[in-house]
Amino acid sequence: MLAFSPGPFVFLITFLLIFVASGVRKTYSTEVQRPEEASANVPVKVASVVRNTTDSSISGDSESTRAPWPCEQNGTCVVVKSRSLLPTLPPTAEIEFTYREAALGAAPTMAKLVNQYHSGLTMIVQEKGKVVQNFTIEMWGRFSPMETLFPTGFNESGPTWHRDTAEIMLREYIDEAYWSGSSGVKIVKASGETFNKFMDWVVEFATDPVNADYQPLAWWPARKVDHHTRQFNYDYVCDTFIQNCLWKLADLGATLITDGPVLRRNYLVAINDEVPVVVDGTDKDVKPFYQLLIAARRDSWVAFLAAVTELLYSSELPFIIRDIKSGPNKYAKLPPGSELVLNYDVMALPPQWFESCNRDLNVGCGFWRPCSFWRSAECTNTSGNFVSGTCVCPQDKCAHEARLGFYCA
Repeated sequence: MLAFSPGPFVFLITFLLIFVASGVRKTYSTEVQRPEEASANVPVKVASVVRNTTDSSISGDSESTRAPWPCEQNGTCVVVKSRSLLPTLPPTAEIEFTYREAALGAAPTMAKLVNQYHSGLTMIVQEKGKVVQNFTIEMWGRFSPMETLFPTGFNESGPTWHRDTAEIMLREYIDEAYWSGSSGVKIVKASGETFNKFMDWVVEFATDPVNADYQPLAWWPARKVDHHTRQFNYDYVCDTFIQNCLWKLADLGATLITDGPVLRRNYLVAINDEVPVVVDGTDKDVKPFYQLLIAARRDSWVAFLAAVTELLYSSELPFIIRDIKSGPNKYAKLPPGSELVLNYDVMALPPQWFESCNRDLNVGCGFWRPCSFWRSAECTNTSGNFVSGTCVCPQDKCAHEARLGFYCA
């Protein structure tokens, strides 16, 4: 029998404690300053903020840092502007779509620890059983995700935005090294005819002005919400675009591959059980809220969320979300008491997904033997007699396999 040696574990724990303790904390002014581009300096008084100046950056969120732009680095990549830029395949071609994730920023190990990923779809095209072409489709923001939260200034109409450009790109290859060596999750099979219709839609989507701005904030009325709420919301990030692709492919009749792992994505969510109201940029609470966000600006998401939480609690300001779909200067306003949460949670899936997936866990149950709570399943027998039933997933969940057995997600 091998003897247990605590040495490596003690060393690891000691290293982590030193790393955490080494952060230098500095107290900043109690005035929330506007960005330097704003024309008027009207500070808002809030509680003092403690900033961890040694917190490592996950995605390079400095004022001058722009996100990497793949289409400026490789000639086999196009920014989607017109249908003529995109491929048209033979109707009989067969295409397999795979959901891919890559850790964000220059510190991928840290990004993985806090579940921060960029997402895309890779496509393998086959004709007569032979691979003839590969593609990758993604949405990228010109600046890092955190940068898009902060307005570049204020004018008589409200906040101004110049760091929110979002564009959809198609690469004529698959960069396996970028996707961290992960094989991804195969999610769709489609014909060349369906692929061509999908490309038509991609152009319509990419050239719609509503989809020109990167906007990471969403609103949920609770910590757990249904797929419809996750899909039809305020946020527009790389994950949102991939989500929309999946919904469109389902509408076009593509074959959904539902027996793989649970699909997940990132959400930056303001949680409040009140329904937001639409206001203009001139609303009295819009500018103070964004001044608060600017005051909470940090080098990492962890530190930023902590600062926002403290400031929201002490200031009792409403929470504001850009409502781009309602208009260029519209905002969704939530009452005070919102909680800002960064989630890595289940992706919103189309209704067709649950119509075609397996929902039977193949586990017996009955009135006196309910389904185990961790399965999130329902028993088909609730009559109170001793007739055996089966654990099945609710209408909005599918069966997935884990180490302890099947469960619903």
